[in-house]
Amino acid sequence: MHRVIQWEYRYSLDDRLRREAFKLASTLLLESFPKQINGLSLRSSWDHCSRFIQHVQVLATFYDKFQLSPTAPGEFLHFVQLLSNTTW
Repeated sequence: MHRVIQWEYRYSLDDRLRREAFKLASTLLLESFPKQINGLSLRSSWDHCSRFIQHVQVLATFYDKFQLSPTAPGEFLHFVQLLSNTTW
């Protein structure tokens, strides 16, 4: 999708829809990103990681930019797990 269209879409969402889109993107990326098991390095999965890391970085930027904070315990659990997997 063209970046201008992405930008317009993100800014046209109300807070509730933006939050839902953020959670959905977090879940999709978590499912796609390699999982860290028993603290082992993901170096052997680097090719796979490199396909998704820029998307995780953008998601983290939007978390900060839109000042998202959980309204219920565990609301952003998938985002936290995703960040944990990317900090290997």
